[in-house]
Amino acid sequence: MTNIEQFDLLTGILLGDLYTSFPVAIDARTDAYLEQVVPPEDGEAAFNFVQVFTSTVRWLDQYGYIHIEHDYSTLDCYEFKVSLSEKGLHTLRKLPKSLQSEDKASIGDMFARGAKRLADGVATKLVMDAVDFGIQAGIERI
Repeated sequence: MTNIEQFDLLTGILLGDLYTSFPVAIDARTDAYLEQVVPPEDGEAAFNFVQVFTSTVRWLDQYGYIHIEHDYSTLDCYEFKVSLSEKGLHTLRKLPKSLQSEDKASIGDMFARGAKRLADGVATKLVMDAVDFGIQAGIERI
């Protein structure tokens, strides 16, 4: 499993969790997401997951999709208290451009249903849509 595949799946699962809990912040721990993202037989991806996890959380914060309210990380445990930002909420309420959904579910609704259960490539398309919507929201404010 590549880093970008892990990023897409982790982003979908994390944003789905945040969308479901909004406006309440959640504790995002490496061990809670490892089993959801990396298949048990992929030892290399599991070994690198801490770096992918922390980099993904920090990237989502840096580009305004989430807020890191507190970093509880230690040498043996990586944990963040995170909440959905206004940009993140606005993005997740959008209808996906890349998929035709009969029930008109938003990106957030689809992630909340379970990014891991989405068909191959769907989580990636939804993450791409979410990033595109976030970029557009930033351009519109300039």
